[in-house]
Amino acid sequence: LKSSDRDHLEKLRVFLEIEKQISETKTKSRDTWRNQVYIRSANRNFCIKLKELGIVVNRTVPNIILEKIPQKFMHHFFRGVFDGDGCAQKIPGFTFLSQKEVLEKLRFELIKNGKVSEIRQVKQSGNIYRIDYGGLQQAMKIRDYLYEGATVFMERKLGIINSWTRQTRTELKRKYYHK
Repeated sequence: LKSSDRDHLEKLRVFLEIEKQISETKTKSRDTWRNQVYIRSANRNFCIKLKELGIVVNRTVPNIILEKIPQKFMHHFFRGVFDGDGCAQKIPGFTFLSQKEVLEKLRFELIKNGKVSEIRQVKQSGNIYRIDYGGLQQAMKIRDYLYEGATVFMERKLGIINSWTRQTRTELKRKYYHK
């Protein structure tokens, strides 16, 4: 995780009762070094349970995972997808990155729940798939869906999202569209 998200990782460490401390490292991505934090733990029973859920080393099996998530928790799963690999843009908009099956299910759930139109499609970007949603009204509907009843989330990302509502449409247009 990004080093600025250390608090989120600490919450996970406490919740899972992991005794090891959080470690720091630097990683290089496209000629840029970034500070990151991580935690390692080896609990055999926990690993077996993850495997039963379709989460295996270096690869998840999305259909197995999606089938096992009760509908009432689906939005929490997608918030995790967003927190893990998504992006909240400075102008109102979401980018979700994941496996194609996961994003197709997200798209279906957002349409079914009246949060977005059917226009957006999942696109391939190299080995990764993505779907983008923009516009203040649509972004606020997605926010409401993702964060309904949420107690665990990346505070940094929610802070960006909440900044959208503190700005008027005119301010957003002036700031980002008329450079």
